[in-house]
Amino acid sequence: MPWSRSLSALVLVLVLASGVARADDAARLYAAFAHIDESAVVSARGFGVPRGGPWNRVVVGRHRQGEHVVARLVLVRCDRVCRGQSLWLGEAEVIEVLGVMDLDGPAVGVPDHAAHQRPGAWYPMLAILGGARRARFPVLVVRTRHEEVGTGATRWGRDVTGTAIEERLRLISLRAAEQGRVVFDEATIDRSVIGAGTSRTLRFERVARRGRLRIAATEAWHDDSLSACLPPPPVAYAYEWRDRGYQRVDAAPMRAGCH
Repeated sequence: MPWSRSLSALVLVLVLASGVARADDAARLYAAFAHIDESAVVSARGFGVPRGGPWNRVVVGRHRQGEHVVARLVLVRCDRVCRGQSLWLGEAEVIEVLGVMDLDGPAVGVPDHAAHQRPGAWYPMLAILGGARRARFPVLVVRTRHEEVGTGATRWGRDVTGTAIEERLRLISLRAAEQGRVVFDEATIDRSVIGAGTSRTLRFERVARRGRLRIAATEAWHDDSLSACLPPPPVAYAYEWRDRGYQRVDAAPMRAGCH
């Protein structure tokens, strides 16, 4: 997905650290910068981030919005006051903060699972993936997952009840220059209730001595759950840094249908 597609609602607020939102209270910080009542917060947890950037805390949480439960991520700096910026994550039952990656550093793998899952907790510091002490271009690595049960019709005209799944990987800049911009946002799983859809594996690569990491992708198509068709061959492509974020370098279109 091109970086230019806006996925985040950015909000800038100042609150007293000792008042509306205490610096060590994840739920209150989340509510303050999401502009909601704290009673609407379903879950929230906070993390410290490496020094050197404009933020020293990050809070992820979920809150009730009408009939839905939605998610946000809040970047915060708390000194005498707390300054925060809120990013929209959509509907997500699972929010995993996987760590901090240096886009100007060596290529590293993205963890399969987050080390910290307990709701309501506050964790002192997120690690830089790969073990570096400092990052020249730090980004927060966040994975979200949303599942929804429903019924849909296959192309054969049969109704199937199943679970639609959307899993996304986001990279959020922690540098002052980007002010919390989402520089990469792509679905790693995007499958409908009938099972049809795509999945992507992503791998970070260093292809030049300097500059941003490259993201190599392999995309596979999955047919509906009742289909006896063989899947088409997967396609490979990449995302490269262009101007202010990652953009896809197009590959040949994926073939659909029976094979």
